[in-house]
Amino acid sequence: MLGPLIGVEHPQSFENCFLAMLAPFQDASRACDEGRRRNDLVVNVWEGMLAVRYHRNAVERIELETIRRVLDEFTPPWEGPETSISIKMSTLGFEYVAYLNAARRTLDYLARGVAACFSRQGGSIKALAKTLTDAEPRGLAEEVRTACAGVVERFPHLLSARDGKSPRDRAAHRSPVEAASLLVVLGPNGIGMALQDGEIGHLAPASQIAISGATPGQPQLTSVLDAQIRELEDFVLEVLAYAATTPPPS
Repeated sequence: MLGPLIGVEHPQSFENCFLAMLAPFQDASRACDEGRRRNDLVVNVWEGMLAVRYHRNAVERIELETIRRVLDEFTPPWEGPETSISIKMSTLGFEYVAYLNAARRTLDYLARGVAACFSRQGGSIKALAKTLTDAEPRGLAEEVRTACAGVVERFPHLLSARDGKSPRDRAAHRSPVEAASLLVVLGPNGIGMALQDGEIGHLAPASQIAISGATPGQPQLTSVLDAQIRELEDFVLEVLAYAATTPPPS
């Protein structure tokens, strides 16, 4: 089947909510050129979220395949002395940076689409609250401004604060970002595996990992991304819901 090769799907819960919210944009798109433009901008957010999901899935595949291959290579019981191995995971870092870029693009797609719904121009999620100052309808614009007030704190992996660069901005503008390295411990009690934090701040450093004799767990970076994506989905749906109730263009 071609589907898994050339496409990616949203979780059903997000898809249902997004499509319901999209309905008024689609109705307006049939009425005038401006309605069609707004609909196209909102659909960009849908596509952006698909890219986020694609790179998340790639991270999971790398983690699962790594676990499988380590277990195939080092079948317990381990006969030698306890041995620790730390391995650089370049492909995991590449996919993680691609995920960060996709998520950041999605936020900026969102900003551009929402600004258009209030007859404003803007393509930065960090500037959206300012862009909608005194926009009409005033009440809806203020709801969006309130939702965006803490956007930097809500997505610190994507947006830089004054006192430091986010992992996404470091990777995009300064230097490659290493997401994690693999720590494998071989000992008389079995095989242990864990990801050590590279420079993203979401995983434990090597000094805090005690996995000797542990059994391999579930993908760790994938779990971090899943929590981040849920937060991103909630934000996207909240802000777009306000935009969807603005008066349709005439």
